[in-house]
Amino acid sequence: MDVTKQVEVEAARQQGEQELRGVLDSVLDGIISIDDRGLIKMVNPAAQQVFGYSSKELVGHPVSMLMPNADGQEHQHYVERYMRTGDAHIIGSRGRELIGRRKDGSLFPLEISISDVVIGEQRFFISAVRDISERKVAERELIEAKESAEKASRAKSEFLSRMSHELRTPLNAILGFGQLLDMDESLDDLERESAHEIVRAGTHLLDLINDILDLSRIEAGRLAVSIGWVALAPLLEESLKLIAPSAETKKISVVCDAANSYTVNADPTRLKQIIVNLLSNAVKYNHVLGSVRVLLESVDQEWLRIGVEDNGKGIAAEHLPLLFDPFNRLVHENSVIEGTGIGLTISKRLANLLGGELEVESELGVGSTFWVTLPLALSGEPSVKPVEHQAVPASTESPFSPLQSTLC
Repeated sequence: MDVTKQVEVEAARQQGEQELRGVLDSVLDGIISIDDRGLIKMVNPAAQQVFGYSSKELVGHPVSMLMPNADGQEHQHYVERYMRTGDAHIIGSRGRELIGRRKDGSLFPLEISISDVVIGEQRFFISAVRDISERKVAERELIEAKESAEKASRAKSEFLSRMSHELRTPLNAILGFGQLLDMDESLDDLERESAHEIVRAGTHLLDLINDILDLSRIEAGRLAVSIGWVALAPLLEESLKLIAPSAETKKISVVCDAANSYTVNADPTRLKQIIVNLLSNAVKYNHVLGSVRVLLESVDQEWLRIGVEDNGKGIAAEHLPLLFDPFNRLVHENSVIEGTGIGLTISKRLANLLGGELEVESELGVGSTFWVTLPLALSGEPSVKPVEHQAVPASTESPFSPLQSTLC
């Protein structure tokens, strides 16, 4: 090779080194080049800043000086194993976390990724290092915050449970005496109305306490469910009977799709609790002469969707994400409608416990449909003809008796 060619090659090499140096100097992560003996050949400014050394203090020295003794020995062991086996996982080609040691002796967590480069007959290892001290602090704070929140949640659930139990004892006594007064034939109309109001208010308060107890048990993971095959038709009929008096008061009609062939996997008590809550809401937040319909849809012969549809006020789209939050009532603050805003929260969590889901579709001014999805135990072809139920007075012995052969 003539002299001119050699000069050109050397110039190209120097230019390449300068360009590479420029790239490495601009990289935010620390870059360290190490030879196959573990000696540092090059460090970029970011690496110098991370470890607190200058380039002159590092080049030519073993990379183990940047790690605690134990980690340095382990790192050298990894390099030796890699040289024997060629397995890139050994040197952490995909990244691993180590402890670094600064010039002042302080230790810090770092993330390192190593790749090897062969130039001529010599092998080099290029290490990209990053100080992850801030990330570790953030992770630790996140874990502590999570543990603190869980502890607070457990304390809240325990408090609600204890408070509810303490309230139930005197409340049961009040209800008992109120019911005795309500049955006393010697009372005049005003006294009887007062006794009836005691029973009504006490019953409402007991329902609220039971809801709080259920929510506290669910949040504490102490609510047990017993899942088995549940025939849907009788369960729906019982649920509809419970809301019949409320529907009659507002002259709301109830329509129920036939469900004779459906059996689901669920806890009958908790499923009934969900259905009754949805039906009660459909009546409670509906207008006079409104309508409620129970819909049934089989999905892939594996799931059953039970829908409770009303033509009430509906819910604005921006409020739907908040609907299942506890103690969040999406009605006017001066509303006379009673409730705590946890019924839907409980229903959704119960549906999840049963292996299903509770979802909602709603349009403001049109109405809402709440869908409970549960696994089917048995499936068949249901009758498609719905049967309408006009609510009858609560004094009627069996409000659904004329429809028992066809309803649900």
